[in-house]
Parts: sequence; C-alpha cells; structure tokens
Amino acid sequence: MNDKTVQEIIDNFYTLAKELEQGIIDIKDLAIGDVLILLNKSMTYCDSKQHDDVAREAERIFHGIMQRESQRRKLCAQFLIGLADCIKQEFQKALFLYQEIKNAYDTQSLDESFVDTHTYESLVQVKQRDLELFHKISHCVYSINLKKVQRKDKLKITFFLKDSAEWSCEELYQKFAASPDIEVGIAVAPFCIGTQKTIFDIYRKTLSYFQNRGMDVTGLYDMERRQYVDWDNLMRPDILFLLNPHYQAFEQSADICRFPLSILNVYIPYGIMIYGNVRDQFNQMSHMLCWKIFCESPIHKEMARKYSDLGDSNVEVSGYVKMDSFYTDTKTDSPGLWKMANADNRASVKKIIYAPHYSIGKGFAGFGNFDKIYREILAFAKDHKDTTSWVIRPHPMLRAECVLEGLFQDEEEFDDYLRQWEDLPNASVSQGGMYIDLFRTSDAMILDSVSFLAEYLYAHKPMLFLTRDSQTFNDFGHKLREVLYTADGGDFEKICSFVEEVVLQGQDGMKEKRETFFQENLDYVHRKTGMASDFIFQYIQEQWKI
Repeated sequence: MNDKTVQEIIDNFYTLAKELEQGIIDIKDLAIGDVLILLNKSMTYCDSKQHDDVAREAERIFHGIMQRESQRRKLCAQFLIGLADCIKQEFQKALFLYQEIKNAYDTQSLDESFVDTHTYESLVQVKQRDLELFHKISHCVYSINLKKVQRKDKLKITFFLKDSAEWSCEELYQKFAASPDIEVGIAVAPFCIGTQKTIFDIYRKTLSYFQNRGMDVTGLYDMERRQYVDWDNLMRPDILFLLNPHYQAFEQSADICRFPLSILNVYIPYGIMIYGNVRDQFNQMSHMLCWKIFCESPIHKEMARKYSDLGDSNVEVSGYVKMDSFYTDTKTDSPGLWKMANADNRASVKKIIYAPHYSIGKGFAGFGNFDKIYREILAFAKDHKDTTSWVIRPHPMLRAECVLEGLFQDEEEFDDYLRQWEDLPNASVSQGGMYIDLFRTSDAMILDSVSFLAEYLYAHKPMLFLTRDSQTFNDFGHKLREVLYTADGGDFEKICSFVEEVVLQGQDGMKEKRETFFQENLDYVHRKTGMASDFIFQYIQEQWKI
C-alpha cells in the first residue's frame, strides 16, 4: 500500500463522519468492524505498539457511544473525526521521517551527524515503503556506524533482555568482559505481556539477578518515577545484543524502533526456533533492523532465506551460544539442585525436570498443557518420593497466563502451588537464571516448552513432549518432533508409562534417532570445530579492527 492509498483512507474517515452527522447514512449501518478495518489499513506506517493501543481504545469508545441512545450520531461523528486527525498526524510524521532519510541518502548527506540525531523509526518508514531502498539505506547506516566504531580504542557492548530466564550469552559476555579494550554491560526492560504484577516482578527479579552476580546492569524503566529512561540519559553502546525479537512487547525507549540509529543491533536468539509462526521467528521488524543475526544452525539460516523479507543477507551461522558450556564444562552432579527424600538412596533416584509452557487454554502459541495435568503431576511426584526427584521449571510467563486464563485466582495462588512442590522432600522449583547445570545433571524431562525441545538434546537424555492439536512447527521443528517421545498433554497414563518404562527402567528406544538428529543439525562444535561464543567474539573483533 502506498502513501496515496493511506491518505485516501484518512479522507474516508472524514467523509464517513460528515455523512453520519448529516444523516446521509444511518447510525445502524456503522459497525465497529468497518471502522477497525479502516483503522488497520491507515496505520500501516505508524508505530506498531501505538497501533494496537489505538485500535483497542477505538473499539472501547465506539461501543460506549453506541450504548448512549441520545446524541449517538453526533458523538460517533466527533469520534471518527478525532480518530482521523490522530491517524493523519501519525501518517504525516511517518512520511516526514521517510522523506528526510531518503533525501539525506539521495544527496549523500547521510552521515554520522544524521545517524547520531535520529532513531530507527526512520529506517522503519523506509522498510514500510520500499524494500530495495531499505537495503541500500540500512547498509549505508551500518557502514557509517562501523567506520565510527573502527576509530575507537574502546568498544562499548551491551546485552539487552527482559528476563534472566532467557540469558543465553554467559560465555560470550565473559569473553567481552575479559578484554581490556571492551566495556560490556547489560540492559533490562519490562516485557509488557501478562498481568502488571508479573511484568514488574520479573523486571525487578531480573535486575537483582545480574546485580547479585556483580554484573554491570542498567534498568530501562524507573520504578520510582514510573517512566522509561531516555537513551540520552543512558550509556549508548556501539553494539547492542538483542536476545528477544518480540519488540512489540517492549515500550518507548525499550522498543528497537526507537533505539538510536547510531547503535549496531545484533540479534542472538534466546531459544532455538521451532514454533510454526515463522513470521515471528524470522520476519518481524526487529529482524529487519539488525546489522547481524547469529543463528543456531544451517537450517535456521535456510529458513531466514525462505521466510524473511531480507532473506538471509544479515544472518551468520554461529551455533547456539547458550549450549557452549555443554562442551566446556563436564560437571556431572550438582547436589544443591536436587532434593532427595532418602539421601542413602541417591544413586538410584532418577532426576526429572517438568517444564510447562505458558500458552495454556487460548494462549497465543497453543503449546501448553499445564492446566490439564498440574494436579496429577504434583501428586505423582509426591507418591514416588523414593524413586524420583523433581524440579519444576515453569515458563516465566506461565504465572500471568494462569491468572488470565482463570486457572488460578491470582498470582499468589500460583505461588502457593509452587510452594507445594517446594514442600515435597523430593522436589524443588527453578525460576529464572541459567539452567545448564539442571539439564546436565538430570535424567529426563517432561515438557511442552518450545525451545527446550531442542536444547535438551545437548544433555543426551530422553524427554517426553506433551502434545495438543494447536501446536505448530517450522521446518526444523517438524524434523525434531520425529525423534521425540510424545504423549497427548491430557493423557496422564501415558506420562506415567514414560516415567516407569523409559526413565526408571531405562528402556530408551529413541536414543539412536535423537543422537543422529543432534549430530546432523545441532552439534555445531564438531561441525564447525569451534564454540559459538568464539565465532561471534572473533567476528566482532574482526569488524572492529579492520
């Protein structure tokens, strides 16, 4: 859709309002669905988060107006005019940003001064209008930033994330931190999905997690003032490593679209991409605004080529950084992780991870089965205290989703459920932080968490994947699913059989298939003869020291 079409849609709002006010059309013929269709079309170039907010507010106001019998026609007309004015203002702003950066590029005045005083919103507007031009201008921007970086004696690098549970770059962070000419830090922002309590509980816990480890961490949200910190008041990094692509759940200064244009964005997936929504995984605006993406396997680069508007032009196969420690650390036990009902029986007890996904009920991804078995699996752990030890590792968003879906009345009730696990002599709860030691020291996993399906293959242990009809997979996920034990998420009898036969009795008939899949698709160290963190570290060094 071009700018002229958007302007025509805005004009339609004014015409609709005028005809409504003059009685040319009947109020009964005006449906909110028609309004929202116009709204969706006309806000193509506006900030996506604002678009969602405006759409929700428009629907709320419209329904409120329709319930007021008197003055409905006048109020609806005023509402439509106000909505058109708002859209027109946003459209004009977007058009100005596009014309400004295009003119700078055309006149060869796109330079460091321009980049230092603008945000990625300018590139967003180019992407929305002209993909070929976006390729050219973004390449120009990255070249300007690289030349500036190459003149520096000290490099500033920041890792940006929402939750310690998705921290996937420990080895890479430590390599940067050990380099005397690199200043490295961490930035944390609220991820605005779920209940407000859960959002800010996770935000505070994540800040504390890194602070307690003595790492240089900055919060992008001021809890006391209840406002986001502007980039002008932050240490602007030269390179920002993003661990989460879902930019629409970040607000204001934490949204990549509002990052300073002077930053080189790099994306390292916090998980291995398996889910069937390939747009979310490979073709969001955040992927478009990254100088480089370091992906986990060759098949993921192939999917980028297949599903992204940019193809794989900014994608490098590095291997999966989070799993580097499986190759470097051979620790075989971590007593503090696993509670035993009988310490004398420790050697024969099987250690099982239960990792439920958040998307229960009508949840967006449609992977979760927690609501079907959460009572039964707790009871099973309790009844098998002499033969099993358990760690429940819930998805960080499960707490909020359980409340939103009505499974628990509030967050406190969910927390009480987790306390019931903690109260068992053979079980504990793991929330946030790294989980490699947990994987390494376990004997099996029961899960419907998505990325764990591939990550656990690095542990070389059996897992049971809990299925439901709404689950979808990408190209990699379809292949992976063929080498996993599966059970319907509500079939607890089959879950019990997995524990009894595969875990306790050791009848792991799928092991050879899993190992073959792992070697062919995920064993990046032996395939590339190197660690993923080494590859990325060296890549950044080479670009900097050219």
